[in-house]
Amino acid sequence: MNDFLASRLKDLRHIMTKSKVDYFLVPMSDENQTEYVPHDARRLRYITGFSGSAGFAIIGLKTAVLFVDGRYTLQAKQEVSEQLFEHHDLHGYPPHSWLSEKVQPHEVIGVDGWLITQKQFEAFQSSTKEKKVTIKNVEQNFIDQIWHNKPEKIVTPIEEHPLEYSGVSHTQKITNLAAKLNEKKVDAVFISLLDSIAWLFNIRAQDIPQHPMVRGYALLNAQGKAKLFVNKNQIQPVLSKFLGDDIKLIDLTKMTEHLQQEKMAHIWLDKTTVPHQVWNLFEKENARIYDDIDPCQYPKAIKNKAESNGAKHAHIQDGAALCQYFAWLYRSVPFKPISECEAADQLETFRKKREKFKSISFTTISAADDHGAIVHYSPQAETQNNITAQSIYLVDSGGHYLNGTTDVTRTLCFGTPSQEQKDRYTRVLKGHIALSQVIFPKGTSGKALDCLARQYLWQIGADFKHGTGHGVGSYLCVHEGPQNFGRNIALETGMIISNEPGFYKEGAYGIRIENLIIVTESSYEGFYGFETLTLAPYDHKLMDLSLLTADEIDWINTYHQRVWEEISPLVDVDTKDWLREATNAITI
Repeated sequence: MNDFLASRLKDLRHIMTKSKVDYFLVPMSDENQTEYVPHDARRLRYITGFSGSAGFAIIGLKTAVLFVDGRYTLQAKQEVSEQLFEHHDLHGYPPHSWLSEKVQPHEVIGVDGWLITQKQFEAFQSSTKEKKVTIKNVEQNFIDQIWHNKPEKIVTPIEEHPLEYSGVSHTQKITNLAAKLNEKKVDAVFISLLDSIAWLFNIRAQDIPQHPMVRGYALLNAQGKAKLFVNKNQIQPVLSKFLGDDIKLIDLTKMTEHLQQEKMAHIWLDKTTVPHQVWNLFEKENARIYDDIDPCQYPKAIKNKAESNGAKHAHIQDGAALCQYFAWLYRSVPFKPISECEAADQLETFRKKREKFKSISFTTISAADDHGAIVHYSPQAETQNNITAQSIYLVDSGGHYLNGTTDVTRTLCFGTPSQEQKDRYTRVLKGHIALSQVIFPKGTSGKALDCLARQYLWQIGADFKHGTGHGVGSYLCVHEGPQNFGRNIALETGMIISNEPGFYKEGAYGIRIENLIIVTESSYEGFYGFETLTLAPYDHKLMDLSLLTADEIDWINTYHQRVWEEISPLVDVDTKDWLREATNAITI
C-alpha cells in the first residue's frame, strides 16, 4: 500500500510543480460538506489511505501531513504510513495553524473551492496573511487528475417523503422559511447541506450510501419560490408534479449560470457550510451577504409529533432486530468463533426483516477485543478479529426506517470479565444513566450537561476522546446538527440526541453504551428532561453492583422491564427466552 501511496504523491507533486503550487489542501469533505462522503469524492482516502470520517491533509512539494481527531488517532496509525505523512491532531494543531508556521513568504497554496467552506478559507487566509501567501483556487482538483478508475457518481431516483412521516408539507416549510427571509430582509437563501434540502422539500434519494439524500443545491427566495439544482437524470415529471409550480428543477451543471443571473442584492449564506466557491461567486456579483446558520437546521432538529412518534416506532422495530442479534450471538459464540464481518452482516439481515426498514444508517462498528479501542473501527476481512467465548465485543450500529433513524451501541461480554473491565463498564453506565435522568432548565445547552456522562470516569483519571452525543435526523443523517453535548446550543423539546459515553484501553478493549434520547417537557414548569428511545438490554455480567446506587439499579430495572414489554411480543421464542434472562431484575 505504501508503494501505491508514494506513487500517487509523486504524481500529485508533479501536477503541483507544473501548476506552480507549493501546498495542496485535501479536505475530507465533498461539495456539500457531507460527513460520510460518497465513493467518487473520497479524495483524502485516495491520497492518504485513511478511511475515517473526519480528517484533512496538506500535501507539500517536500512534506505531507494528515490531521485527524481523537476518534481516529489509533486508526490513522494503522492505516497511514508515518514515513509518508506526519500525523497531527485536527483540533489541537489544526491545518491553518500548521500552515501559518510552515509556509514560506510568497508561496502558493492550492485549494478546490468547492470542497472547503468559506469559514475554512478565511482561516487559511488569515493564518498566512503576514507572509503574503497566495491561496489559489484550482479549476480542476489535482487529485481528480491522477485518480485512475475513479468511481462514477451515484445518481438515484428522487422520491417523495410522505406527509405521514414528515408531519409537515414541503409547501408549509417553504412558507415558514420565506417568512424568515422577509423577517431578516434578505432576498434569498442558498442551501448546500443535503439534509437541509431533503428536509425542506420532503424528498429522499440514495445518492450517498446509507444516507437517504439527493446531491445538489437549492436557492429559495423571499416570495417562496425555489430552484432545486440536481442531476439532469433526476428531473422527472412525477417529481415536478409533487413539488409544484413554485419549485423549478434545474440541471446541476447549469447552477453557476443561474446564480449569476439572479442579481440579488442581499443573500443569506452560512459561512460554516457553504462552499467558498459559492460565497466567492456572490461576492463577485456584488451581493450583500447575510451570514447566519442554515435556517433549516433548527426546525429540522426539533421533531414534530409525527416525527417523534415515528422515531419511537422505529426504535421498537430496531430493538427487536438487536435482541434477535444478541440472542443469536450468545447462542453461537460459545460453540464457534464468529468473525466481526459475519456478525455485522447478520445484524443487517435481522434489521432488513423489520417493518419500514430502508438501510443501515452507517457502516456497523463490529469490534472484538482490542479493536473495540478504535473508536470508529470498521471491520475489514483481511484484519478482522473473531468474536470468541472470551471476547469483550463492542457493536455500534443503526438503521434507517421510513419513520425514523436509529443509532445504538452495546458492549457484550461472552466470558468472565476482569474486575477492571467491570469497573470501567459500570462507570460508563453510571454516566449514561446520569445523563438519561437529568432534569434541566429551559435554555440549558448540551455542553452544560456533558460532564454528567464523564464524572465517574474522571474520578479515576479516565475520560473518552469523542463527543458524548450528536443529533440524529428523521430518516435522514445519523449525525445531525446543531444540537449535541459539546456546543453551547440550547436543547429544545423534540430534539433527538445520542447519549454515548465510553472507555477505551489501547490494545486491549473498548466499552461504549449508547441510547438515543429525545428532549421532553418535565413535570416541573420551565424544565426539560429526556425520554429514552432505544430499547436493548445492558449486559448484567459487566456490571459491578457495588458501584451502583439503589436509584441507578431501579433505573436499570425499570428500563429493562420496558424493553421486555415492548420487544418480547415481536421476537421468536428463542430470542424471547434470551430476552427474559437479559432483562431480569437486578436484586441485591
